[in-house]
Amino acid sequence: MNKNFMKKIIKKIFIFVFIYVLAYSIHLFAQSQTDKTQVKNLETSSPPAPAFSWKERYKERLRPYVLKFFGKDIEAKYLGPSPTEKLESSILLPSIPTIEKETTSVKIYEEYLDTVQWTIEEEQRYYKTFVRELLTAIRRSEPTVEDLEKYTTLLFQGARREGVYRLISLDDIAQTMESNDKVATQPLVEFVLFFHKKYLNISLKQEQLRGMNAYQLRRLTVDKTLDLIEVLKINRKDLEDWYSVLSSDFSVMEPTLFKNILRKNKEKSYHRRWAKSVPVQHIQSEVVIKLLLIMNVKIPQT
Repeated sequence: MNKNFMKKIIKKIFIFVFIYVLAYSIHLFAQSQTDKTQVKNLETSSPPAPAFSWKERYKERLRPYVLKFFGKDIEAKYLGPSPTEKLESSILLPSIPTIEKETTSVKIYEEYLDTVQWTIEEEQRYYKTFVRELLTAIRRSEPTVEDLEKYTTLLFQGARREGVYRLISLDDIAQTMESNDKVATQPLVEFVLFFHKKYLNISLKQEQLRGMNAYQLRRLTVDKTLDLIEVLKINRKDLEDWYSVLSSDFSVMEPTLFKNILRKNKEKSYHRRWAKSVPVQHIQSEVVIKLLLIMNVKIPQT
């Protein structure tokens, strides 16, 4: 009797374990298929989740229960920092090189070959979205259909995103904005000083910026940032780390400004995973648009 009972128990346990392992295997397979579709993450989609070992995943499943029943001290002592916390603390600003007045060295372009390439079809899917965002951010108004078509056509003809930005930032409308009497506000000046010091390794003084046209100061800040990216991209990891820290900081600075998932996420590791999955010109355009949006907040439109 007891033997039959034990056999039934063992059989049930075996069936339970089998079902659990099968279900977990199906989950892992489905996750792997999802990750494959996310390898080339497009502009506003979430980047692939970080790959942690099975031990780390197991510890993370235990963590909320250890925290709930034994407290923070026991959790920290026996489980240590989470994989995400370790990853976050490891992502730091790289050593930022000194930028010459103008990035004109042909050597930069000769030595660089982007390690992430998209097909023409993948690039074209986002041309119009990029142009619309860029025109709106620079001019602070909805673009006309004619301008949308004009600059989108340039991308279809082979122009790069940085080139389109420079064309729009120097056109007649932008020049008119820079020639008006809208002087840089104190919040804009303070942000530009902070931004140059932390992310460009350039020390400026308030006296240099006081009295400048706000939109001219905005353009010069973006241009100098693009100059730095041209140098950082030689070592792609440096560029990805720099972008990740900057993007995380921006989302903390302006928690309600950014609307899409990519821009409002506060995790450096999240932004680095995205940066790893896109060509450099997409990193450039993200930095340009976010920087324009943040500075626009500090320039009254009235």
